[in-house]
Amino acid sequence: MPDQNQESELLSVDEAAKFLHLRPSTIRDWLYKKRVSYVKLSRRVFLRRADLEFLISSSVVPASRPPITTEAKDVSATFRPPHSTSVSLLS
Repeated sequence: MPDQNQESELLSVDEAAKFLHLRPSTIRDWLYKKRVSYVKLSRRVFLRRADLEFLISSSVVPASRPPITTEAKDVSATFRPPHSTSVSLLS
């Protein structure tokens, strides 16, 4: 669990963009459209790391299938080689 200091950490637009692997212009667009909350101190704008982490966790799309397991399965019981058909050639 993150400590109180990390939750209240303020990130600049450039730092938030790096954190989310986005361009700063995308972050500025989100700020203009009020898609994310922000802190304004004087003329500077900051985003709280906790808000960005919440944005990430609320944007998770669940998988539609169960995850693939890496367990080895015994396929010998279900594997059947194709039936070989003998072709007789009439001479």
